[in-house]
Amino acid sequence: MRKLLCCFSFYKATTISRNTSIYNPIRKNVAAVYNKQNFI
Repeated sequence: MRKLLCCFSFYKATTISRNTSIYNPIRKNVAAVYNKQNFI
């Protein structure tokens, strides 16, 4: 359980560090598509 939590925190840290101008538009587009699917 502790190992899983450690891996999750590491994954979260890497995603935050990758949150650059390249990744932001992609993430926003994915979120927009996901929201549209939820509303329908």
